[in-house]
Amino acid sequence: MPVEVLMWIPAAALLLLLIVTLTIGALISLWHTDGVTGPRRAFWCTGILLFPVAGALVWLAALHRSSRGGVPEAAGSQELRPREPTESG
Repeated sequence: MPVEVLMWIPAAALLLLLIVTLTIGALISLWHTDGVTGPRRAFWCTGILLFPVAGALVWLAALHRSSRGGVPEAAGSQELRPREPTESG
């Protein structure tokens, strides 16, 4: 195998690690967000899993915009805010 091909292996591994981290982070964020339940959560989860980079970035952008109040809320919708940590004991 040529050396030029072997030089790309660490870069490809790092890129894969970044994609997996971004996807898992978006899924964790989705799971810990109140106001997204049932079919909406399933829709977002499917989008993030089918399109790991684009889906995760769109989810994080939507979460960021809603937490800053940049998107006007539709009638009857809830804000997308992360849940407050609870003490278990």
